[in-house]
Formats: sequence, C-alpha cells, structure tokens
Amino acid sequence: MAVKVFISYKTTDKQYVNDVTSMSLNPNNKIEFTDSSLPEPVTNDYGDVIRRHPDDEGAQPVKDEIYPLLQDSPKLLVIIGKDTHSSGWVGWEIETFKKIHGRKASILLMRHKDNKSAGLPNYIDGEEIHDWDIDLLLEWLGN
Repeated sequence: MAVKVFISYKTTDKQYVNDVTSMSLNPNNKIEFTDSSLPEPVTNDYGDVIRRHPDDEGAQPVKDEIYPLLQDSPKLLVIIGKDTHSSGWVGWEIETFKKIHGRKASILLMRHKDNKSAGLPNYIDGEEIHDWDIDLLLEWLGN
C-alpha cells in the first residue's frame, strides 16, 4: 500500500522531485508512495503566484493550503539542492511538520543526486542530511 509523502523542496530543484515521483509511477520499481505536496502554486485574486516569505502576512493563503497536506502526510521527504539553505518555505515546512507530528515525525532529508554538499537553513537543528540513496529511500518508505 502506498504511503502519503509530502515532498519539500526549493522550486529550482523541481526536476529532482519529478525524478522521485516518476520512480513511484514505474511498475518495475519497488518505490510506492503518493506525493501529497501542493500540486500547483497558490495564486491571489488576480491569478498571480503568491511568492511571499512564510513570515510575511501575505503568505497566509499559501500556509492555509500547505498545512492540511502536512497534517495528512505521515512522512516528509526534503529534497536538498545547492540553494535549499536559503528557502524560507522549506524551513517552515520542516518546522510545521515537526509541530504537527511531534516526536513521531518521520522526516528524510536527502540531497538530490547531483549534489554532495548542500545543507538546510541555519535555524534547522538536529537533522541528519543524507546523500542520494535509493535503498535508504525504499527503507524509509517501508517498501
């Protein structure tokens, strides 16, 4: 049975998220999960994408869309690229997921396959970052 996974990432790393989600669609692959991330960017009344930092009051509509998805996902996969450390949203998603799920929070932080050294925002403490490892991903997903 597929497990729901929220995938957190910086927009510039979307191709790596597509790589991960496409693996779950391949019938020859053992990876089985449902990506419960935000399917489309949140827009304002004028149809413009809301690009505000999560600390900005104007970002509340985005938070309102993401929060229930984090709540409904038992696992959080964070794809780490070279600029993830500068993403306020990735940090917000990690911290919010921890608040929602508490000590039982299942988070996997993994650098994408073309990255060997990038990290997280400085205020995220105590999380181990792994290099890309399909076997680790399978184990974490319970496959």
